[in-house]
Amino acid sequence: MKNRILMFSTLCAAVLFCAGNVATAKSSFSDAPAGVAQQSAGNSAIAVLEDKTAQDGTRTIKAKPYGICPRQINVSVRKDVIVKVEFVGGCPGNTKAVSTLVQGMKVKDAIGKLEGIDCGGKGTSCPDRLSSVLKLFLK
Repeated sequence: MKNRILMFSTLCAAVLFCAGNVATAKSSFSDAPAGVAQQSAGNSAIAVLEDKTAQDGTRTIKAKPYGICPRQINVSVRKDVIVKVEFVGGCPGNTKAVSTLVQGMKVKDAIGKLEGIDCGGKGTSCPDRLSSVLKLFLK
């Protein structure tokens, strides 16, 4: 019986911890430090961690998004076509689905479909933050 109470207490603590993190994630723009790249979708905030171009012309941007669950979004584009998208963290099924769906799309087309999608009233989402990263390829 004591083990069950301990397990229940641990589970409750984990749920409260996760709920606190979700509540923190909702403060999308205010949690971004100074110098964070802002994109046009209102409260969209990302920090570029790395931006490099390979010899074959593939440009890869690694960015830290704010206000969503994933810790990082990595995007590779060649000749205006999305080659690869990788979310680090977040909901594995959803982020893998988004990554797979945009692969092979033109950057502008993907931005048009993803920009402004909201997740649970946060004012942003994983797809919306991906659109912010994709906008960097248009510059």
